Amino acid sequence: LAQGTGLLAKMADFHNSFDSFGFSSAGIVTDYAISLVSIICAGVAYSLREKAQQKEDHEAPGGITVKLYMTFCLFASAAAVTFFFGGLGHMLIAVYANGSGALGKQWGSANSQWMYAWVLAVFFMPVTALANLAIMLAAYDKGKLALAVAYALGLCIGAVEAVLMSSVSLLTTYSGSLSGALFMLSCCTCIVMACIKAIKEKEEKGVGMWLIMGGNILICVGWLIVLLAPAGCRKYGQAVRECPYPNEFNQNPIFHIFIIAAVVTQFFGVKSYANETEKRGEAWELTDLIK
Repeated sequence: LAQGTGLLAKMADFHNSFDSFGFSSAGIVTDYAISLVSIICAGVAYSLREKAQQKEDHEAPGGITVKLYMTFCLFASAAAVTFFFGGLGHMLIAVYANGSGALGKQWGSANSQWMYAWVLAVFFMPVTALANLAIMLAAYDKGKLALAVAYALGLCIGAVEAVLMSSVSLLTTYSGSLSGALFMLSCCTCIVMACIKAIKEKEEKGVGMWLIMGGNILICVGWLIVLLAPAGCRKYGQAVRECPYPNEFNQNPIFHIFIIAAVVTQFFGVKSYANETEKRGEAWELTDLIK
């Protein structure tokens, strides 16, 4: 969640306490863009879930469609909350950067109001990562217990992220790192699971699972851009930084663009796979009637 460069013309005017906690206009706008796109996708998916629920009056081969749409809704909703509060936190940091003094990193200290938004952002980030994994568990038609374990684990790790904000050293050193590692792990797992399923069902189903795999690849690439960015990209108090990215559109808004593309790709992947599963179930029912 650490952001890019600031709104002031002179980078050297920034206090070094703003290092790793940036506030670029592009970063803030794309934070909110992720939230908006996620809300739209979640809303459409929920509507499709309701329609699928009405069609399912008994257990059938296509019965996982409701589960697929519901897990995607939870993933997109968690992403919307995460990046909304991330954007709000970055906006508050921008206000402090345009003012005077250091960035507050202790609860109740001066210029620390951004922490109230930030704690919600870092809490929901692991939930988003495990909700992403839950989509693949639903595609494999796993039961409620497996899904509940994934969500519960995300909540527990989110609580750990929130606790890290109790200490200045823990906040500046580890905040967001655990979420990034968890997202990489969950996405790599999803990529493998989606690839296996797509290959096994290549003659029966279309591109849905490949799109889901593509969405997870986009998330991985986005996180790699952030995690592998040179340390100089986060030194916002230095007039000259060793960073390959432009000051006002650095690694963080680029990361956000990948997340937006991933959410949309995942939505169409889930929709396509759900439709393919539903058609397959109807074909089986027709075959049973003929027999």
